[in-house]
Amino acid sequence: MTIKGMIFDMDGTLLDSMGYWRTLGDIFCDYFHIPREEGLNERLDDNLPLEPVWQSLNRRYGFSFDDASFTEAFYTAIEPVYARKVAPKPGVPEFLREMKARGLRLCVATATRHSTAVMALEKTGLLPLLDFVLSVPEVGRGKKYPDIYLECTRRMGLQKEEVVVFEDALYCVKTLKQAGFRTVGVADAHTPAAEWEELAALCDRPIGDYRELLKECRALSAGD
Repeated sequence: MTIKGMIFDMDGTLLDSMGYWRTLGDIFCDYFHIPREEGLNERLDDNLPLEPVWQSLNRRYGFSFDDASFTEAFYTAIEPVYARKVAPKPGVPEFLREMKARGLRLCVATATRHSTAVMALEKTGLLPLLDFVLSVPEVGRGKKYPDIYLECTRRMGLQKEEVVVFEDALYCVKTLKQAGFRTVGVADAHTPAAEWEELAALCDRPIGDYRELLKECRALSAGD
């Protein structure tokens, strides 16, 4: 069946931003002018329950965080990084422009909250190339479940057989394959080698760079 739509993860897939999320603990501490907490990067990166983290910070530094205010605080800390430092991965703007010119529906499905994602995509010039942005908090369950991808497909007015999804995380590709989606695995410098090897074997098409995929698409079109 012909591809009519593309769903993209944002961090590590469209944007070269995973290095910042992997050091979110340091970014948080620097923003709030407290000493860097040993192990905080790993605790936030592992998506562990937030309560033990903010309780420790409350005790040590007199904060009054709860889950909601702590989440708000680390987004407050990382948003300036998106605004000043984060750029699209190589070839992304060109690829999106060409796919949009060909009439494909394009959207983002991200675990990052909606307002931050929109700001990041606007700052990097990608937002006008997308039909919409959907975030995990809006659908209620994370990417261990296919809800966000199914909702994107529904909003595009397409069947999942008409869609391909771009992801850089192994667990997301596993979710997608179990749900019957076609997948493109996107290499990222911050993905462990063993994880990338498994991801590349599982997805329908692994890529290291969007420019190689764009070149292939143009060659196929020329062949038609």
